[in-house]
Amino acid sequence: MLTSLDAALALLLDKLSPVTPLRVDISAARGRICADPLIAPLHPPQALALRDGWALRADEIIGASNYAPVAPSAPPLAVEAGDALPPGYDCVIDSHGVEFLGPLTQVMTDAPPGANVRRPGEDAGSGQILLAQGHRLRATDLACAAMLHLTHIRIRQPHVLIVEPPARDGANSTRQFLLNAIASAGARVTLKQSPDRSAQSIAAVLSQSAADLVLLLGGTGSGASDHAIAALRLCGQVHLHGIALEPGRTAAIATVANTPVIAIPGLFEHAFGAWLGLVRPALDRLTLRQRQEPLRLPLAQKISSYVGLAEVALLRRKGDRFAPLAVGELPLQCLFAATHATIIGAGAEGHVAGEFIEAFAVAEAE
Repeated sequence: MLTSLDAALALLLDKLSPVTPLRVDISAARGRICADPLIAPLHPPQALALRDGWALRADEIIGASNYAPVAPSAPPLAVEAGDALPPGYDCVIDSHGVEFLGPLTQVMTDAPPGANVRRPGEDAGSGQILLAQGHRLRATDLACAAMLHLTHIRIRQPHVLIVEPPARDGANSTRQFLLNAIASAGARVTLKQSPDRSAQSIAAVLSQSAADLVLLLGGTGSGASDHAIAALRLCGQVHLHGIALEPGRTAAIATVANTPVIAIPGLFEHAFGAWLGLVRPALDRLTLRQRQEPLRLPLAQKISSYVGLAEVALLRRKGDRFAPLAVGELPLQCLFAATHATIIGAGAEGHVAGEFIEAFAVAEAE
């Protein structure tokens, strides 16, 4: 008896809570998930020069030109890009715009207030929310945080452990996908392998493992050497085995020593389905990550799906439409070609041509 994807996901998420925030140096925060909103101080706190030149007071050089030079009362100050301007100085002109004739200073060009200057608060006003909680930190975010003189930031970085029996042929691609995708989701990931494929060996590794989430990779089917579920029963509790999700129907959810475990099929396309349906939402719960809004476009042609079964659909964006590539079964050529993916709910028979559907970019799904 297969459990619906909605019921399986609800059971899994009920066992997960956001991990405790960790304070880290911003140099180590790229790709991690921001644990708190980033609140700006007033920046810049004083006017900054945006180019090399002379800082002046704009109201003293109105109308200045080569034909009508102006002698300012406040002396021009040589500044370089990024320098703070003294109080009262509110513009920067080109270095050739000032002429010194002995004790006399002449300005040959005018400039409005704020010319070549970043005024106080133009980068960010005090109290402004620059990054929301759950934002995935990019290199640009961290560079901007350094400009605000921030040296540390709080992140949520769950530890995900992958436990794997000795891999069968073709399993290396699945393992590498999970290692890369989990790291891209902001988590720390490690890998442990059992010495053999027996239930006892797998259970021994699981029993000695500590993490926020454990993924047991491979051996979830009914083959002669598929012992993942038996291993989970030896060392923990299996809550369900078999999900109405295609591909990915042999996935399972368990707990070992109060740690949630997702058993994932070893074949890549089935692991990809389990990733979309179970693992990715679990990581979002652990990190409180904010996901990007899905893209909503009409279908170029009909998609058919089985009622009672949630099915992964691969799509390729072509202009202002989604062209379906594969549903349920995901051939390699379609995985290469896909730009977007979605899960068709178990209650739908599919979608007709022209119907609007929502899908995430495959890169976002990862």
